[in-house]
Amino acid sequence: MWRNLLKYYARTFLKNKYYTLINVSGLALGLAISLIITVYLQNELTYDKHYEDYDRIYRVAPFYDLEEGYLVAQSGAGIGPLLKNEYEEIEDFVRLVSLGENFFFRYKDQKFYDDFVYFADSGYFNFFQSNFIEGSADSCFKNPQSIVLTQSLAKKVFGDERAMGKIIRTNNNFFAVTGIIEDHPQNTHLQFNALLPGFMD
Repeated sequence: MWRNLLKYYARTFLKNKYYTLINVSGLALGLAISLIITVYLQNELTYDKHYEDYDRIYRVAPFYDLEEGYLVAQSGAGIGPLLKNEYEEIEDFVRLVSLGENFFFRYKDQKFYDDFVYFADSGYFNFFQSNFIEGSADSCFKNPQSIVLTQSLAKKVFGDERAMGKIIRTNNNFFAVTGIIEDHPQNTHLQFNALLPGFMD
């Protein structure tokens, strides 16, 4: 039966090859577009939803600079404590501050630059859970001279060496590696490669 069907379709294809080619191409194009749309929607609809209580976490909205005429996605460091004191509905807050582009640090004789290094409140991982490969969320920021690295940055800096406890040097300071976390998924806006405790409790 299957052999007869294959023969039938082979004869049909050879007899109407241009018509068949157009139909098959249209079907393939439609399936490809559907797959792309599905992947895109999956990415968009799950954005930042891998965090626990994602629906209870809010970011303070950007403000508009009237003189310069642009949106700024940041606010003053004092906004968090102020809002928590003023509104009982706010349970807690966490602050992040970028250290800018080309943050310089070194390990032994090697020099590195990274655009995604941030200061954060010591309770950052209570809000935004990460999978720790080494270290833990409870202890990684007990010392102000701590630094938490993503797995990819730790691999880049230390290679096959164990990163925990190693000392990273910046221009004016030294930081001990107290945690290694898995790299962030692509569908999150909190992309950093290193995190420092910038606001100690």
